[in-house]
Amino acid sequence: MNARPLQALLVEADQAGTFYLTASDLDGLRAAAGDLGFRCVDIDLAGCADKAGLMRHFADAFAFPPYFGHNWDALADCLVDLDWMPAEGYVLTLQNLQDLRDADPADYTTLVSVLEGACEDWREHGRPFWAFLALPDDQFDALQS
Repeated sequence: MNARPLQALLVEADQAGTFYLTASDLDGLRAAAGDLGFRCVDIDLAGCADKAGLMRHFADAFAFPPYFGHNWDALADCLVDLDWMPAEGYVLTLQNLQDLRDADPADYTTLVSVLEGACEDWREHGRPFWAFLALPDDQFDALQS
C-alpha cells in the first residue's frame, strides 16, 4: 500500500468502516495511521475460537475499563467510548480470524456487525474509526471472486 493515498483516505471519517485486506498490507496501513496520529490497535486472534476468548483479546488490546462486561453489548459500548485512549482517529486491525470464523460463524458475524456499528457511530461524530480484517492472500483472493 502506498502511504500517501492511504493517509488521504484514513482521515475521511465519512469513509471509515469495516474492510478486509491482505495481511501483507498491514505494515503500510499501520505506518500511514501512525503518521496521522491515529491510535492503532492490533489484535491477533490466532487460536481464539470462542466469544470469551475474543472478549479477552479486545479487553487486553484496548485496555477496557474494569466495568467491561465481556459481552456483545459491552464490546459495542466500549468501542464507541474510548475516552481513556484519545486520538485523532482509530485503526483496528484483526489478524488470524479463521479460528473464530471456523469454530463459531455466528460469533464471527456478530463481531463484524459490532465493528460496523462502532465505525458508524464514530462517523456520526466526525472521527475516523476503521476496522481492518486481515486475511491471508489466498483467502482474500477467494473473497474477491
